Amino acid sequence: MLIRPYADLKSELREAAHYAAHADRRDRGILVSNTLRIWIGMQVVRGGIPPFYGDRVPALIPTLLRLQAERASKELLDKFNLKRPALVKLLDKSFQRIKGTDFYTLPRDNLTLADRVTEISNALMQSVEVGPAFSATLVLDQLVKLLKQLGFDAEKELHNMRTKFELSLLALMHGAEYELDKDTVVPTHIGLWQGKLAIKITVKIREQSKELIQGIRMHEVEECETPLMETELDAERWCSPGLVAHLKGHRLPPGQGQTHLPPEIEINANGALDLVRPT
Repeated sequence: MLIRPYADLKSELREAAHYAAHADRRDRGILVSNTLRIWIGMQVVRGGIPPFYGDRVPALIPTLLRLQAERASKELLDKFNLKRPALVKLLDKSFQRIKGTDFYTLPRDNLTLADRVTEISNALMQSVEVGPAFSATLVLDQLVKLLKQLGFDAEKELHNMRTKFELSLLALMHGAEYELDKDTVVPTHIGLWQGKLAIKITVKIREQSKELIQGIRMHEVEECETPLMETELDAERWCSPGLVAHLKGHRLPPGQGQTHLPPEIEINANGALDLVRPT
């Protein structure tokens, strides 16, 4: 907690340090954003939030695109000749809120821009990755680097304490609550990821008694358990057989770590957004 003011604002070290200060309920940060991205993606997958509703974009779709952009691959960035900050800025300025509604649209007076943003959106909406946002090892490495910058060389001592460091992070981050919206709060828990201990979260989409978006209701219940922070701690070594069996009872993300989103997006001659379904 003492090192927190010196850590970069958007670093994984800063994120981990927040849990030492207040590990109760969080509504922002790297891990909350990663959870929100998967939660919105699941709703799109199940049809609870169609990417397009007539010529309007539901409010959560620009949010999902922005979160996807923050994790965009080098291949995608190179394809569109953009740096990650520029990609995020382009999306933020392109989607315009329709006054008096919770919907957004692309500018109809600039079809060239709309076409470019649509092409980028197509790429970003292909799939939602389900996997750790970062590792405990990365947090430790950032701590070592920061301490060196502050004049303290504790690399050997900290690496000798790697196991205790990772166990401490697990203890700090277990049981935190993430507020995804005013009606959705989900807790973190310790689980397994590729045989190692990790901080995980289970996101669900439930049947709703009220509309999520005008005229649209959820009708199915789905859940996905996803890792948020991975460690190098072998579960068989650090947990009793009964606890390992319990941890293995949790559901893993579907498929090969990918939750696939529906079809491509195109813009029509009027500048409106359409969802193109496969034939």
